[in-house]
Amino acid sequence: MGIMLMIGGVLLVAILLVILCMRFCKQGGKLHNIFLKVKGKILWNSVLRFILQGYLKIALGTIFSLYVASIADSAASVNLCISILVFLVLCGLPIFFYILLTRNKENLSTEAMKAKIGSIYLGIRTETKSQRLYSSMFLVRRMTYAILTITCINNPNILIHVFLLTNIFYVLYLGLTNPNDTPLGRRMEFLNEIGLQLVTYHLALFPLAPTLEDETL
Repeated sequence: MGIMLMIGGVLLVAILLVILCMRFCKQGGKLHNIFLKVKGKILWNSVLRFILQGYLKIALGTIFSLYVASIADSAASVNLCISILVFLVLCGLPIFFYILLTRNKENLSTEAMKAKIGSIYLGIRTETKSQRLYSSMFLVRRMTYAILTITCINNPNILIHVFLLTNIFYVLYLGLTNPNDTPLGRRMEFLNEIGLQLVTYHLALFPLAPTLEDETL
């Protein structure tokens, strides 16, 4: 989580610097136009791509911080408040993504909109509500995995069976809504889910290895 937050912090600082430089540069000047192009590159697609790629890692780190949180001193209390704030933001992102796509559904096929928020629906159809839910389901699924990974660390069977169920429901969603915009993307999606399902079945059917305390050395 620390690395992802550091990258996010660097990205945020870069965005703020570009915005400030644009404020103080002459309107229509060469320097202003350069910063305008840079702003177009890092807002908003770069931020959205960072969220999608780092969501699981940030969620795991945040939930672990909440799981071991305490209010023993002021530093711990501040850490707890930050973790709660980040957790609420992470929980709100799936809703935000769906609202964002729904409000702009008429313009999602335009190049200008793809340049702004295209990372959310890259390779995805957006004609129906169920198809626009793809990115939100992507995040909800990872949040579910993160919560169960931390809270069910002493009950791996629960985690394994939830993985199985979520994979099955996700495959049903893919089959019913057909969100991928190309046949290759659809095949790759199903191939990925089949691989995950086989790995999860392996964990469910074969007993866990004994601990070192149980082994005869």
